[in-house]
Amino acid sequence: MKILTCASDPGGARNIGPVLSEAVKANIEIVVWSSKQTKNIFLDYGIKSFNIQKYNNKKIKEKLLKENPDVILCGATRFGYKLPELHIIDLAKINNIPCSVVLDEWFYYARRFWNEKKELKHLPDLIFCQDRLAYKESQSEGIPKHILKITGSPAHSDIFFNKRKLFFNKSNKSNKNITNILFVSEAHSEAYGSALGESGPHGNFQGYTEIIVRNILGKVIRLIGKKVIVNEKLHPNQKLQKIKPIKLTTGCKWNIYNINSNLETLLFESDIVIGMRSAVLMEAWLLGKTVISFQPNLLTENKCTTSRRGFIKHIVSEVDFHKELKECMEKSKYSNINQKNPPQFCNINASKNILKSLKEMIIK
Repeated sequence: MKILTCASDPGGARNIGPVLSEAVKANIEIVVWSSKQTKNIFLDYGIKSFNIQKYNNKKIKEKLLKENPDVILCGATRFGYKLPELHIIDLAKINNIPCSVVLDEWFYYARRFWNEKKELKHLPDLIFCQDRLAYKESQSEGIPKHILKITGSPAHSDIFFNKRKLFFNKSNKSNKNITNILFVSEAHSEAYGSALGESGPHGNFQGYTEIIVRNILGKVIRLIGKKVIVNEKLHPNQKLQKIKPIKLTTGCKWNIYNINSNLETLLFESDIVIGMRSAVLMEAWLLGKTVISFQPNLLTENKCTTSRRGFIKHIVSEVDFHKELKECMEKSKYSNINQKNPPQFCNINASKNILKSLKEMIIK
């Protein structure tokens, strides 16, 4: 069996990576197409990849036909038709190659397969769902039931059953007189606009932006008055040169890390992880970190999976954020060892389930 995979978005790469690791163990041939944003994610799994964004659609077609895979596995996309995955799905259908997609989040199911007219025109043969909630919500957005299959989340399962143990076994020797805060930023300004009345590729203004959140975080830290180190991890779509560290009080630091920074190291060193609705918040929670989701003045439905599933609080006011952060900073050693039983979407066999389904697609 020869599997061709493509993930140009980080969420997709984090879910395909564990599947490919299982494929390598089973001596299955793999071809991996990535992007500048996902190349290092695959390297974390010891897998080399080719940056498919160097090619236009014509070249992608030529390369796909030359590889002649038995089956295709793509990651879910953020911007739909602007990324190569949907073109690959179309090529697979035209050339009778079984094609599948693994979901990475619990929102925007349908739009990941939209064309420019917001029509469901790029559906694969099979979509792998994390759990029953994703299975039901996908159907509610118009995705046919017969192409949906619950397998568990490869990314979250890998975190819970593998990375979690490594984190708990390590010794964090950081200075506990200083609170280490990881701020996980997102490109909401680009995706939704920066003010009321504006919009972006993902919809209307959300009521806040990553700039608003980081400014409030800086303000609240100054008001609390404790020594902190803030490590701001930028989203791959944010430009490092446009964002400067926020000035804090004496004894505090604000560091900025770009796409090439090691997220796992930043998570390990952190005491508190703060974000808006990033999937990294779920990863941090599964790793036993104290996590805060802050979406000030949210004007739309809450899309933060970690708070939506009831694992952490959903905070929308600056006053509540101040209170929550202060309380978290006063906790002894920031202990937050979460439940021992995994959530439903953490299935130890998630990656194997997908590999089995890919084999079955070829037989059909």
